Amino acid sequence: MNDTFTLPDGTKAGTGNIRPDQLPKGLFKSFDSTFKLLEDAEVKGLLIENGEQRYLKLRQQREYCMINQDSVGKCNASAFVAGLYQVRGNNGHDQHVIADNYMYWNINGGKDQGSLLHHGMVFGKETGVAPRQLTTRDGEIIGNIDHLAYNKRQVPANIMTAANEQAARFRAHEPYTLPEDWAGFRQTVMTALALDFPIVMAWDVSNNSMRLNRDYIVSGRGMGNHASLWHSAKWVGGRDGVHPDLKNSWGPTLSPVYGPPSQGWGNGGYGLMTMEQAFHCRQWHEFYVLTGCTEDGWNSIL
Repeated sequence: MNDTFTLPDGTKAGTGNIRPDQLPKGLFKSFDSTFKLLEDAEVKGLLIENGEQRYLKLRQQREYCMINQDSVGKCNASAFVAGLYQVRGNNGHDQHVIADNYMYWNINGGKDQGSLLHHGMVFGKETGVAPRQLTTRDGEIIGNIDHLAYNKRQVPANIMTAANEQAARFRAHEPYTLPEDWAGFRQTVMTALALDFPIVMAWDVSNNSMRLNRDYIVSGRGMGNHASLWHSAKWVGGRDGVHPDLKNSWGPTLSPVYGPPSQGWGNGGYGLMTMEQAFHCRQWHEFYVLTGCTEDGWNSIL
């Protein structure tokens, strides 16, 4: 279901995260079974740089590719693409603009009715997501994928053919799932974000969520109708350890190639969550960590 809300500037903000009947098991390895989890002191050492919180610097570095999904319910795909931008940047790859709705129309049943978080995880690894501008290898422009398309029938045949051929260029290397227990979840989230691995997650949005409360998200107590990305975290210590920093998909965009212009949401598109808020929807959705991406077999095409 795509619940649509209105941002403070009057623009529409779609959601689109669907709760599965039951959580899938064994789709991917859990992060904590593959990576050594860091101690709190190690996490603090990585998130505090020269006395400054690292997430604030990373907000500025990553604002250029802030996505605006507008009223379309493609949040799962937008969150995956935002994470792919991050791991591609960390691995030194060229930053092509990627069409989140290419994933969306492949996992939504042909309707703008939302999608399942774990379907995006599987599709992003096995199939990949096409670039928004389709070109030949020689750089000749074929055409662009429209931001608002949510069904294959809305896309010209030549663009669809090129998109299907090129999606494999932009795939996740290996997503890892998060534990369902509090202690394991807390330490895994802290470790992944301290290592700069983004996490695709779900949270519950209501009308009260359209504004932040002192830089913190106002989330509901529902089962999670919206998917977003934790790109980094604020070190706070104590029981929580960190407060994940959420990168949303409601703008503001610095370039129209990432979505329609708007004043956007939150603090430049970002907002913090407490660990309790972060953990709330894990019981209903399969959160996952992105650690890498496949190599693009093509030569650099900007």
